[in-house]
Amino acid sequence: MGDDVGPLHGLPVAHKDLAPTRGTRTTFGSLIYEDFVPDEDALIVERLRRAGAITVGKTNTPEFGAGSQTYNEVFGETLNLYDTTKTCGGPACGMVPIADGSDMGGSLRNPASFCNVVGFRPSLGRVPSWPTRAAWSSLSTEGPMARTVRDDALLLGVISGPVEALRKPLEPPRDVAVPEGLDLSLIPADVLRVYELATEPVEFAGGQSSDANGMEGSNNWAISPVRTTTGRPILANDPHRAQSVPSLRYAIHLSAPGMDATEDPEVERILEKLKSWDCVLSAPAALFEVWYCLYLRQALLKRAMEDIVEPGRLDEAVSSVTPVEDQAGDARMVLETLEKLDKRLGHEEVDQVLSSTLKEATERLEGLLGVDRADWEWGNLHQVHMVHTLSELVDRLTRARLDVGPAPRGGSGDTVGNTAYHLENLRQTGGSSWRVVVDVGEWDDSMFINSSGQSGDPASPHYSDLFGPWATDETVPLLYSRRKVEAVAERRIVLEQTGQ
Repeated sequence: MGDDVGPLHGLPVAHKDLAPTRGTRTTFGSLIYEDFVPDEDALIVERLRRAGAITVGKTNTPEFGAGSQTYNEVFGETLNLYDTTKTCGGPACGMVPIADGSDMGGSLRNPASFCNVVGFRPSLGRVPSWPTRAAWSSLSTEGPMARTVRDDALLLGVISGPVEALRKPLEPPRDVAVPEGLDLSLIPADVLRVYELATEPVEFAGGQSSDANGMEGSNNWAISPVRTTTGRPILANDPHRAQSVPSLRYAIHLSAPGMDATEDPEVERILEKLKSWDCVLSAPAALFEVWYCLYLRQALLKRAMEDIVEPGRLDEAVSSVTPVEDQAGDARMVLETLEKLDKRLGHEEVDQVLSSTLKEATERLEGLLGVDRADWEWGNLHQVHMVHTLSELVDRLTRARLDVGPAPRGGSGDTVGNTAYHLENLRQTGGSSWRVVVDVGEWDDSMFINSSGQSGDPASPHYSDLFGPWATDETVPLLYSRRKVEAVAERRIVLEQTGQ
C-alpha cells in the first residue's frame, strides 16, 4: 500500500507482432521468425510495462507489416468481431482496452475504423521506435489504439517522448583533421572520378572547342547540347538531370569511340538523333524508350544466354526471365548485362547488338509515327488516359463525360515522377496521383496537385479541372488559413444532426 503505480497499472495490453517482446515469441508475421523469442523488449513495450500494463498477448500482422488484410502463414487471418466474413483491416479487433500498433499507410487508422475503436498515427518522432526492423521504418511510426479517445490519449502519453539513450553516440567521437587544401587521398576513387568528369572541359557540337582527350574524357558524359539553369553542362552525374538513369548510362555507351566510327550511315544518323536529346518530349526520347524497352533488353538477354541454354529454347528462356509485367520495371539487370557482355565479348560484338536493335526500333517508330523523324515525339506515343470504371458499360456520349484525357506524358518508370507504361500501347499505367509540398513555416505557401475525378461528379466543373496541370507536372496552391480558404470558397456544406 502507498506504492506509486503507473498510469496503466493493471490494464491488459496487447502488442503488435512487429514489436519484440522479451521472452515471448515475436514472428513479424513471417515463417522466417516463426520460433524467434527476443531477449529484450522493444522500447514501446518497455514503456508500457513500466507504466504498469500487463501483457496478455500479441496482435497479428501481415508479413513484416506489408499489407492491410492481416494475413500471414504463421497464424492465418484475423477476422472482424462484428462480421467474421470481413477483414479487421489490421491488428485491432477490440479485445483489450489498449494496444500498441504501427502505421505507415494506415495500419493504425484502418483497423480502428473497421472495428469501432480509436487509432491514432502520431507525427514521426513523437513515439521513438527501437529497435528498427525494416528498411521503411523511417516512413512508419508506432502509436496507440484504444476503445475511447481519452484512453488513446492516455496511452500516447505513456509511449511518447524522447529517449536519452538513443541520443548517445554509438562510438567515441573522433577529431577529424582538415588539412590546408584538399587531400585527394581521403576521397574514394569512384567519388573522385565523378568529380573529374564533372569538371573537365566539355565540347558541344557547334560550340567552343575543348582540350579534353581520350575515351574517358567528359565528352562521353555530356549528353545534351543545352545547359542547366546554372549554366553547367548536363552530365551523366548531374543530380538535376531530366533524363532517366538508364538512358544516361546508355548514352555513355553510344558515345564511345567505337560507335562513333560505325560504317553504317543509317546507324550514324540514329546515333546523332539520340545524342541530340534535349531532355523533353522529343524524337530522341521516343527512340530511346522504344529501343530500350521493346528491343534492346531482349537482344542483350538472348546474347547473354546463348552459351548456357540448349539450342531451340532460347526464346523460351528469355521469355521466362522477362514476363510482360516486369518488362517496364527495374533496369539494373539489363544495364549489368550490357556492361558484363562488353567485358566478356568485346566492344565490337556489343556494338553490333546496339546497332541492330537501334535500326529495328527506328523501323518500328516509322510505322507508329511516320517516316518524317522531325515529327516524332514521345508524348504522341506515351499518354495518360483516365478511364472510368463504368466506361465500357455506357453509351459513347456518357463515356466522353466519364473518361478524361488522353494527354502526353514525359518520362518513364525510371524517371523522377514515375510514369510507367504498358508495353503494348505505351499508355501510362503507374505513377503518383497526388503530390504535395507543405511549407510548415508559411502554410499558405504550400502547393499540391491531384489527378482528375476526385470530386466524383462528372457534372462538376472540378471533375477534371486538375487533369491538365497534373499531366504537365504543375501545382496549385494548398491553402490552410481560414482567411485564405474563405476567400476562394465556392460553396460551404454544413452537416447537422437531425435525430438520435
